[in-house]
Amino acid sequence: MLYTDRKAQFGVIRDYMPDLFFSHKPEGLPSDDTQMAFLTLQHIMQNGCLDPQTLLDIFANNRISGMGMSVGRALARYRAGNKWYESGVESAGNGALMRIAPVIIQYLNKPSADLWLDTIAACVITHNDSTSTACCIAYVDLLWNILHGNMDNDPQRIIDRFCSILSELETNSILKSRTGTVIYSGKLSGFIRQQINQALNENWSIQTACTRWGSGAYLLETMPCLLYIICKHIDNLEEALIEAVNIPFDNDTIASLTGTVLGTIHGKSAIPERWLVNLPGKITDSTKITIYDLINQ
Repeated sequence: MLYTDRKAQFGVIRDYMPDLFFSHKPEGLPSDDTQMAFLTLQHIMQNGCLDPQTLLDIFANNRISGMGMSVGRALARYRAGNKWYESGVESAGNGALMRIAPVIIQYLNKPSADLWLDTIAACVITHNDSTSTACCIAYVDLLWNILHGNMDNDPQRIIDRFCSILSELETNSILKSRTGTVIYSGKLSGFIRQQINQALNENWSIQTACTRWGSGAYLLETMPCLLYIICKHIDNLEEALIEAVNIPFDNDTIASLTGTVLGTIHGKSAIPERWLVNLPGKITDSTKITIYDLINQ
């Protein structure tokens, strides 16, 4: 549903809606973002390191809810016999970015440049695309610097850091806007700087901004939405996530990325207790393991 239609029918959604398929209770169930991120985390914790072929096996052998088109194509290529490094498709979608954060976990106590090799390997198994890879590296770099106290919760520094790394790694790939409201052809870093600066100067609402850019599963839309939400609500995880889930189209991915950044900044204490209480934590149908099991480990 478009934002205006959904708001007219349901108002602003601030809590879980009733599950229409299983329990019929208002609870939080995982989307593809949560499933693939926590399957990655589980793999790293059990394996001791990231192995891209094993990780792709895990994705291929689990039912992923709401799987994106590019991930689906990559898994089909892998099942058809392609090597893990041949299965990824050329796509500037957000399907690699949404699950990339767990690669950082094994390096927190032992920093190594291998973090960047793992980031690339985890990305290209589904999205063998220069913009996607550059975006994943810039995002992991951002999380690393937040965790090590280098960002000072300053949204402008966050944007500058992300775009600085991104612009160094982007190739000559040209992204084009899709909405018709904003006409752009160029690199992702240039679009982010241009649009967010205008949005901040003119004090656009998040809904106005994300409608102008689009909020689909396309990095030219995902990243400005994510970074603008962080700019407007960097000190309030709850309001940031409410804004994210109420935008249309790929709101699950934009919300998961927002939660990752602001969760990294503020920690678990910033998450409303009512959201945790009503979160079953289930990851897949084929295993009993939950998010809580992984966190407790």
